[in-house]
Amino acid sequence: MLPTHFGHGLVCNSLFPWLSGYDLYITPPFRPDLVARLGSLLDEHEVTFMSSVPPIWKLALKLAKPPQRGTLRRVHCGSAPLSAAAWGDIRKWTGTRQVCNAYGITETGSWVAGLDDADVTAEDGLIGQGWGAVIQILRTDDTTQPLLDEHRCATGEPGYVWLNTPALMKGYFGRDDLTARAVRDGWFMTGDIGSLDQDERLLLHGRERDEINKGGMKIYPSDIDAVVERFDRAIDVCTFALDDPIYGQSVGLAVVLANQQDDTIRALYALMTSQIAEHKMPSRWWVLDDIPRTSRGKMNRAAVKAACEERAALDLPLILSK
Repeated sequence: MLPTHFGHGLVCNSLFPWLSGYDLYITPPFRPDLVARLGSLLDEHEVTFMSSVPPIWKLALKLAKPPQRGTLRRVHCGSAPLSAAAWGDIRKWTGTRQVCNAYGITETGSWVAGLDDADVTAEDGLIGQGWGAVIQILRTDDTTQPLLDEHRCATGEPGYVWLNTPALMKGYFGRDDLTARAVRDGWFMTGDIGSLDQDERLLLHGRERDEINKGGMKIYPSDIDAVVERFDRAIDVCTFALDDPIYGQSVGLAVVLANQQDDTIRALYALMTSQIAEHKMPSRWWVLDDIPRTSRGKMNRAAVKAACEERAALDLPLILSK
């Protein structure tokens, strides 16, 4: 159900099954009518493995009846952040606890990290340990300088995710300048922000370019997205940076809701204030019909911001005062 012009759809979902001697079933990508039949398609073809992206799973959870034959043995989700709430919902819908939030990048050719423990407790952004890859979190993204031990982040401290793997590309074709900006001494600077827990498991916080800097305070949009996804009337969500004359940047929120009634807005606000620090709370809210995404299913935060700035934001103080 993914396009085959990028690594997740082509390498991970297509080439791996073929090389392993399994049958491969391909559908046209991002077809809501097919997603609505996902459970019956899995049963009909006795599918044992499936990998997709959070937007497709969100749609399937709302439109499709769960599979009944129990053939699924393993499920991967990747290419976008996976919240603990969505992780649990996918486990329940698929009927298997072997749900893995897999991590990979085009430059490494495939998945490079994930989990093999079916009983792991789902956490927002949890990936796991390297699969044939070494992961380190550094305070620097500078590939022009040597990577030193003093650059390493402490356990739980967010920083830049660097990878060392034999699957790393040789370089960007005809662009040695871009290769030099991305690779240092065999280490690839991913552009992702993450941390390592006490078990050396990778947790992703988001992309560097998506990070919101509110008066020097770093805010990761995916952290806020994960809280909103716990709300039972939230269908989709995107947090993004807004220009702010005082702080430089502030937090904007676009959300797709099952209904746009004031009591729904107030209930979501109550949930968020109970789980999000005050300085991270979105200052302006928009309710949209859908969230723009790329052909790979990735959230396009810049496009969401542009769409929101063309319309009026919710009058949140008025709604909350009722």
